[in-house]
Amino acid sequence: MLGFYAGHGIVSEIEATDIKCIDEAYEGMLRRAVKYRLLIDMATLQAARCRYFTS
Repeated sequence: MLGFYAGHGIVSEIEATDIKCIDEAYEGMLRRAVKYRLLIDMATLQAARCRYFTS
């Protein structure tokens, strides 16, 4: 299926968010304000130094 989509130029639309804004993004999802797939920019995870996600 993915090959078909790629061959026909069909792509998904996303909204990327910074890890620092995850609470706002979640609230927007609950309000149905998120129109596309919501993705967390994992590059911002290292910069945020969240105590739950650091190794």
